[in-house]
Amino acid sequence: SSAGISDGLARLRTQFRGELIEPRDAGYDEVRQIWNAMFDKKPALIACCTSADDVSAAVNYAHENGMLLAVRGGGHNGSGSGSCDGGLLIDLSLMRAVRVDPAAQRAWVGGGAFEGCLRHSSEHENRVMPAGFPNHRIQPPEYRAHAVVPAPDQIEAEFRQSLERRRQRRSHKEFP
Repeated sequence: SSAGISDGLARLRTQFRGELIEPRDAGYDEVRQIWNAMFDKKPALIACCTSADDVSAAVNYAHENGMLLAVRGGGHNGSGSGSCDGGLLIDLSLMRAVRVDPAAQRAWVGGGAFEGCLRHSSEHENRVMPAGFPNHRIQPPEYRAHAVVPAPDQIEAEFRQSLERRRQRRSHKEFP
């Protein structure tokens, strides 16, 4: 029932540290967009997660309410599966932290991290990541100077700037 969903949403809001965005909220149209403009999906709720606890709370909410669930990492999703119509979109783009432990030969990578962030962090520790394509689009200059990606508030600001650039490109029909 819709009363159960709204009670569940109120409960989710108390557990969630990130931002929960509904279709009526400012910024919804920008945040819901994926890189491939061929897909124009409209989730009922977008959970912009900042931690594993946020992800867990969002997954539980979707399960308890029988909602379709989609997960978007860094946002570059060619097939359109990084979003859904009428369900819950878990947006991991604010979770970009990368930590490398050279002694253990392990890396911890946030679900929204760009490949360039991991590549730079591993190269900083004299390690090589054997995957993907090195490219300026996934390794912005602001990440090259850090072994660990900047604080979440800086990442969020960069994310919002990225959304604005994407919106401007779409209005001019210039797709990368």
